[in-house]
Amino acid sequence: MKFGNNVLIFKAISAEASDAVHNSKDPYQEVLENLNLNVRLVSVLDFKFTNLDTLRRKLESPEDYSALVFGSPRCVYACTKAVEKLDSKWKNRPIFAVGETTGQILSDRFGVTAEGTSSGYGAALAPIILQHNLQRPVLIPCGNLNRDVISTILKDNGVSSDNVQVYETIPHPDLESNLKKVTEDFSFSVIIYFSPSGMNATIPLLKKFSIPLEEIKIVSIGPTTEKALEDLGFKVSATAAKPTPESLASAVASILT
Repeated sequence: MKFGNNVLIFKAISAEASDAVHNSKDPYQEVLENLNLNVRLVSVLDFKFTNLDTLRRKLESPEDYSALVFGSPRCVYACTKAVEKLDSKWKNRPIFAVGETTGQILSDRFGVTAEGTSSGYGAALAPIILQHNLQRPVLIPCGNLNRDVISTILKDNGVSSDNVQVYETIPHPDLESNLKKVTEDFSFSVIIYFSPSGMNATIPLLKKFSIPLEEIKIVSIGPTTEKALEDLGFKVSATAAKPTPESLASAVASILT
């Protein structure tokens, strides 16, 4: 398959879309279209919120914690469903966010300015968290597929964490039918993966539909997804350093030249 301008993005539906407040085009799709690429986006994963009562009780007890950490926009949206606003005592404790998008949603929904948003990934955020005086546990809302990267690094440095599962990741109910339609009328030569779970959900289907994956360039978002692809024997053509549209655009542009 000759490399062309058709790109297929495998991505979870946005937290904003599931919260019924986001009607604009996906920013990752838009930034690639600005590179004169033909882009299709297939929603591979969906989410359901869990343990919101438990989360509410913990958010209402900031005195029990030294800090609050949000690993993704989904974690912030879980909090908006658990409480209308953050207890004012959280203002006296550092709040951290992985990624600029997560930080922006925190600001929009709770009026909070998070630290560490430029880190991009948990492993990079953890050292920033450790710069603070953490005498009590760190509260970390997370998903069921959380890899415990932050809490493991904190534990290795003598800091405890309280991880609360606030959402579950599930396959998108229409994934197979939607992907079948795309593969029938869209000859893509680049695939973009955002997560190992998205990869695991789609690769069996792509093989089922006889897509020649060995002839397609694969771009990953972040080192975790890159490693998961390589562990399955796939060559990753480029990796976005951060989970941002701009970083993805740079990675894709690097294989266009």
